[in-house]
Amino acid sequence: MFTTMLDQAQSPFFSLPGELRNKIYKYYHINTLASYEYDGVLRPQEVASALSNPHGLLKTCKRAYNEAYDMLCASHAEITAITYPNFRPGSVRISSDGIFQPSQLRSLDVTYIYDIRPSCDNLFFCLMWLARVAPNIRRLKITVDHGSLVFPRPEWTARGCILTTFNRIVPQVVSFRQLESVELHGRFDADMAKLLHIRLTHASMDEQVKLYRVVPREPTEPVRTYESVPVEAADLELAPGDEDFYGPLDSNAYIISLAEAEEIMDHWFSDNPHY
Repeated sequence: MFTTMLDQAQSPFFSLPGELRNKIYKYYHINTLASYEYDGVLRPQEVASALSNPHGLLKTCKRAYNEAYDMLCASHAEITAITYPNFRPGSVRISSDGIFQPSQLRSLDVTYIYDIRPSCDNLFFCLMWLARVAPNIRRLKITVDHGSLVFPRPEWTARGCILTTFNRIVPQVVSFRQLESVELHGRFDADMAKLLHIRLTHASMDEQVKLYRVVPREPTEPVRTYESVPVEAADLELAPGDEDFYGPLDSNAYIISLAEAEEIMDHWFSDNPHY
C-alpha cells in the first residue's frame, strides 16, 4: 500500500489559496447527502457503510481527502420511522447531510408516526445505537406525526398511546450526555416535556438540557410556519393525579427488556468494534 502523499504542485486547483479551496469544499458539501432505509433488524454495519462511502472528490488524491474529509462529514442526521401496530417492527430511514461519521454529528431530528399499541423496536434500537456511537450530539428535535395510521379515539387513549411510544425512546434521549436542547413537536407536547423532564431529573441532567416546544406562528401568511418557544415552568407542573399517569409508563412495554436490548447491542459492537 502506498502511504506517501504528493503535494500536487502541478494542479491548478491546489495552487489556489486554502481559503478558496475550503469554500469549494463547502459548496461540494451541499451534494453529499446520503440516506439508508431498513425494514426489519437494524444492522449498524450496513447503515454505516451505506452512509459513509467516500464521494468522488475524496477519491481524486490523498491531499484532497485529507483536506476535505472533516468538512464533508455530516453534522446533522435525520431519522424517520413508521411504527406499526400488532408488534411489527416498522421501517426506519436514516439520512445525513454529508459523510456519516457518528462522532461528528451535533444534531439529530427524529420523526415517527404513532398508532395505538405500536411497536417501535427499530426506532428504539436505532437511537440506542446512535447514543453509543454519536456521543457529541447537542440538539434533538422530536416530532410525533399524526398520519394516516391514526384513527379517532378518546383523548385519554391517544394521550396514553403517544406517551407510551415516546417513553420508549426517552432512555436513549437521556443517554446523549452532551445534550443541550430538545425540541418537541406534536400532540400533547406539554405531556412529552413533563415526561422527559422527569427522566432528565432522574439522570441529573435537568439543569443541563433546555426544552422547547415547536408551535405554529401567528397566521400572518397563508402558509403555516412554526417556531420554537421555551417550555414554561407551568408546562412541567404535575396536575393532581399526574403522578399516577406518568408513574406506570413502562419504558420496556411491548418489546424485549432494556437489559436484553443492551446485550444485543454489546453483541453487535463486539462483532463490529469500529462502530
